[in-house]
Amino acid sequence: MKNGEHNFNYEVGQEFFEAFNEESEINGQFNVKLNLLRETRMMVLQFDISGFLNSECHLCLEPFKFEMNEQKKLIVKFGQETSSENDEVMILAENVDELNVAEHIYDYINLAVPLRIVHPEKDNGEPGCDENALKKIEEYKHHETESDDPRWQALKKIKFD
Repeated sequence: MKNGEHNFNYEVGQEFFEAFNEESEINGQFNVKLNLLRETRMMVLQFDISGFLNSECHLCLEPFKFEMNEQKKLIVKFGQETSSENDEVMILAENVDELNVAEHIYDYINLAVPLRIVHPEKDNGEPGCDENALKKIEEYKHHETESDDPRWQALKKIKFD
């Protein structure tokens, strides 16, 4: 590859994730734009990942498309042997002709998935979840009553600094 800027586009979906892990819980469509700047002794890869994850809301359990956008940078230096210094810097042996970015894309998308996926808030700041589901949740929510064990009441009064 010649020195200079090179651009690549990748579309990744369910088959891509299953190739790494047959039991992958990630189900969605992502567009990956890769900008590669090749220099004499190193390469700078800028990943711009956008797309959606087919998921259930962890609050109301309604299925929806969770939008995701992620930007990551990877610096690849040329050296004696291939190794990784950290998540952002990699050393590639000078005799290696190609760099497979699929594993990096897989990792970047997996790490961008939040632990708790919920509908985005509406413009007025209210939860974007199904209103009937929210009413049901509120109905079954544990509300403190006077019949709670009095031993716990004393512990609730303790202040921690």
